[in-house]
Amino acid sequence: MSDENVDRLGSKLKQARENMGYSIEDIQKITKLRAKYIKAIESNDFSVFSGDVYAKGSIRNYADIVGLDHEELWEEYELYFKMDEDEQEEPESTADKDKKERPGQPQKPQKEKKEKSIPIEQISDNPIISSGIKKGLVAVILLVVIVGGIWSGYNFIMSIDLNGDDNDYIVENDKDKEELEDKEDKETENDENDIDEKDEEKEFVQDEEQEINFESVEEYNDWDYFNYTISNVDNIEIEGNIVEGECWLGNFIIDDGSEPEMSGMYGEGDSFSITAEEEFVVLIGNPTAIELIINEENYDFISDLEEHDYSTTSPFYFNIALEEQ
Repeated sequence: MSDENVDRLGSKLKQARENMGYSIEDIQKITKLRAKYIKAIESNDFSVFSGDVYAKGSIRNYADIVGLDHEELWEEYELYFKMDEDEQEEPESTADKDKKERPGQPQKPQKEKKEKSIPIEQISDNPIISSGIKKGLVAVILLVVIVGGIWSGYNFIMSIDLNGDDNDYIVENDKDKEELEDKEDKETENDENDIDEKDEEKEFVQDEEQEINFESVEEYNDWDYFNYTISNVDNIEIEGNIVEGECWLGNFIIDDGSEPEMSGMYGEGDSFSITAEEEFVVLIGNPTAIELIINEENYDFISDLEEHDYSTTSPFYFNIALEEQ
């Protein structure tokens, strides 16, 4: 392996960083990589990473910031620097070793437990046991017959109408059945009306125009954090278009904290699209280069920056959250 090949990956990243005027601290702030990992990459020392996945992910984040093709750098990494990922077998536990047969010392055979049993001939020949079994069976049969008779008599008595004949009883039951059916029909009709009212309320809410309100400005990670709320919508659909120049976008956060792998340098004509259920956050490197379309409406966030005396060319966090109902 020549020195040229060995130094190629780290040197290219370092040279690109210096050409863009970035320091190691700048790369650390943008990518969230610790300085020791950045220095290790530039020195082609990947032993500090716990595996290929972490090493390649760090190379990608670094390359995207300085404008290099991370896939080409991955190929170089695979060719010259790929780490072994052989899984080590778990050591055998002491308990398992003790269970193994020791050489030269045979194991003692385990004794099988035998249950005592009485030969069937002895049971059938024993007049005392046979007589007891017969008496038990007779008692069980009599008990079943008695319980069945009592239950049948109870049902018969309950079915008798003391003030009329059997026909009156049948008529009364038919009336009860009709009343029950009428009651069920009314309950079903009420449920359907409730569903229709809820659908109408939902359609009314959806017909209202969405409202995007500026809430506050907070300082976060050396940049300002602009907070917004949006109402009268079910979710947040964000579309970002780079209209001129270049813009670095990163630190995407959606809803429960998930971070899609979309960070990087975006050029004129590039775009992204994300749907969030509750909240969307992104770090915008060059605000004047991008337009934001929120639920199909173009939002003029530049006016908010200017109103709060914020530089329209400095990075800032854009955070929009669904208003709680």
